[in-house]
Amino acid sequence: RARLDAAFRPAAGAAAARVGGDRLAARLLPWTERNDPNTKALLAPDLRVWAVECLGAIDPASLSLSTREKVAKQFTFLENYGTTGAIQSSAAAAGEAYKRKSKR
Repeated sequence: RARLDAAFRPAAGAAAARVGGDRLAARLLPWTERNDPNTKALLAPDLRVWAVECLGAIDPASLSLSTREKVAKQFTFLENYGTTGAIQSSAAAAGEAYKRKSKR
């Protein structure tokens, strides 16, 4: 629902931060990409920013090591090569928050 309804995203993001886990990260990671992996259609930039912010809010301790690494690599990639300034800045902020949480 969050993919189609921007008004639903704040509540979904807050729940995502509390729940965490590999399954959630696996659902969110493709939404950070420029194109939908299933249809190849362009994803809305605001959806991509929201997905990045949700990933950054997840407690890394709720993720397996391999998923933690995938998320961290995606933040780095988007910060350096994101297609919009909003994507790059949200990835930078989310990546920093994620690193702080990882050190706990």
